[in-house]
Formats: sequence, structure tokens, C-alpha cells
Amino acid sequence: MAIFSCPFHLTLLPTHGRFLLLTHSLSSLHSLSNHFSKNPLIQRNHLTLHSLHLIDSQITFIWISGYIGFPDQDAVDKAAKQATSRPKITDYTHLPTADFKNHYRSVILQQWNLFWKTQPSSKLLSIKQIPSPWSSSTRDSKREETKIIKTIKIS
Repeated sequence: MAIFSCPFHLTLLPTHGRFLLLTHSLSSLHSLSNHFSKNPLIQRNHLTLHSLHLIDSQITFIWISGYIGFPDQDAVDKAAKQATSRPKITDYTHLPTADFKNHYRSVILQQWNLFWKTQPSSKLLSIKQIPSPWSSSTRDSKREETKIIKTIKIS
């Protein structure tokens, strides 16, 4: 977990810093290399790393082999791996507002999809199975398109 909390603490240091982060957790480095991870801890770390980049701080991650065969360290590694696979962050003390926004956006979209699919009889549902932005139509007039959609919604 140190690899995830360390970048946050680096944001508190003066700008234009050059930092070298050594870790023996190869799985954490692999997790960080996934820029499209849905894990909130990874997303939070990417935001922190981006913030550091904006203040001209350079961070280099280096994997080092170590702690092989030490029972206590193996237990710590196992706990760290389990923590990165959890869907929720338990330490909300320094969670950026953007993370809350992403979480609530996801919850709202899930609820809206459920509401959309459970409507008893909807003409719009028969046309569009998923509530998502409409693709462009071939109509010349957007006004005509809007009128048709409103008519469908009303009826």
C-alpha cells in the first residue's frame, strides 16, 4: 500500500522534484500501468501522479526483488494484494472530489439503467434498449428529430 500512499505525500513537497520510488511489489506496478483500471485506488493514484506531473515533478518507479522467503513480509504482500483487488477504498481521508464524482456518476447510471429496463410499456424502450446518447440521424433538421422524440416520449 505504500506505493499508493507515497505519491500523495510527494504532492506536499516543493515542486520540480525528481523522485525514485523503489518497490518489491511487481503486481502493484502492473496495476499502475493499467490506465483504464476501474479500481478506485488505482484511479486515485493516477490522479495524484498527474497532479505531480503538472507541478513538474518527475517520478520513476523501479521494481526490486526482495524479501523473498520472509514469513512476515509474505503476509504483508498477501494483504497488499488483497487490498488492491477490493472494490472500495476504506481510507477516505484524502480522497479527491473527482473520485466521489466518478463513483456517484456510476451509481446514478446503474440506477437509471435499471429504471429504464423495468418500465412496463414504453415506446421509447422498444426503440432504444439502453439509455445512452442518440447517434446522429440522417435527418436534415434536428428540430424534426427533436419533435419526433418528444412525440414518442409523450405517447
